[in-house]
Amino acid sequence: MSAVSNAVSLATTGVTTGSAARAFTVGSAGAVYDINPVVEELLAQGVSPEATATKFASLAGRPLDQKLIADVEMRVPQSFGDFVKLFATTDGDEGVEHYVNVDVFKALESAWDAQALRSAKARMIHSFWVYTNFMIVQADTKIALAEFEELNPGRGNGTILNKLAKATHEAWLSGEKAKGEYVPYTQSVHDLISEMIKDELLKTDMAVHTNPKKKFRIKMDDVVFPMGGPSMEFREAFERATGKPFFDNQSNWLINTVGGEWNDLLAIKVKGEGAAEWSEKRPEFLFGLQTDNVAAVLYGLSQQHIVASLADGTAGNKLQSLVEMLRIVNAAWRVNNPWGGLNSPLIKTPFALEGDGGIGIDDIMKDAVTLKAALEELEAARVAGTVNLSAAMAAGLEEAFANGLGEVLDAMVVKDALEAAVRINTEMYNEKEDAG
Repeated sequence: MSAVSNAVSLATTGVTTGSAARAFTVGSAGAVYDINPVVEELLAQGVSPEATATKFASLAGRPLDQKLIADVEMRVPQSFGDFVKLFATTDGDEGVEHYVNVDVFKALESAWDAQALRSAKARMIHSFWVYTNFMIVQADTKIALAEFEELNPGRGNGTILNKLAKATHEAWLSGEKAKGEYVPYTQSVHDLISEMIKDELLKTDMAVHTNPKKKFRIKMDDVVFPMGGPSMEFREAFERATGKPFFDNQSNWLINTVGGEWNDLLAIKVKGEGAAEWSEKRPEFLFGLQTDNVAAVLYGLSQQHIVASLADGTAGNKLQSLVEMLRIVNAAWRVNNPWGGLNSPLIKTPFALEGDGGIGIDDIMKDAVTLKAALEELEAARVAGTVNLSAAMAAGLEEAFANGLGEVLDAMVVKDALEAAVRINTEMYNEKEDAG
């Protein structure tokens, strides 16, 4: 089974696949667990959570769980404690690892009945199986980006990778601009924040503000004034820099230090100590923020059967193919960029509408606009002869756009149309699960 099958599986059902869909928690350890055939086989072999990834390579499970593990160096937990820290669901501020360690688990072997203990072990082994799949998807996306960079070296201004980063950033920014709270981040806003930090009005410090590898957000609650509140001079300076009133009955603003026009962000300078480091490393950091998006799109384009389907059938057929690619892009992005680690809701929540228990149309829309921007940028570069693509990818893009993909991409970023397409796609996957 190809890597994309696993990516679609992760996007379809989140961190747990099929009916083996409970994370390991102490409180529910005795619950009924529908064991994945892979886990059943491992239990029969007496495999423990400390088993290495090679134990999983030759075992077939449900089609959407199956993943060939080959030529990839796996990050394997080295101890029971490592395993629990990586995979346990959070049960409080300190997580399950606060409640379970190897000594506790050994004690439970004599206290629990056999079915409860078997259920707990099965969940842990299933989690380890999913973890190995995560690592494979991470590796595959990095490979897709590396292969593209080998054909198109360089990330500086004017390179195709820089153009893709800019295109995906601006596509994301279009959604931010639609929010009433949006404040474009510019040199003036950057300097305003510097002054606020000097005056001890912000709950942050200058080292964070001038660190070229940091980003943060500021809202009204982050500003602390001495007795008497903001002066008229401060209010006027704030409105000049941001275009927003600092405080009134309709005040609604949010400053994101990477939420601005691409060229404006690249042009921002810092003064004094650290100025040289900022100028050298800030552009690299901004590009790096988009690497996951670009890599995920390139990974999706490496799936030839999906790329080929973008040129076939009706507009509705093509839109469904784009939703399939969105599943891949979304899963690849979530696995590579899980802000909350492996317990992140980004990973655990399926690619589906909110009413179906999924991430919701707004998050899916973010992927759609960046996918559209990247595909259009790649096609424009292909036509202009300014990008080197594999023969299969070039032919696939050419045929797809010649057969109306541009119009379908326009439809994909219309919220109602995308919502309907995702609903149909989700129902299709539900039918597959029921049939399986």
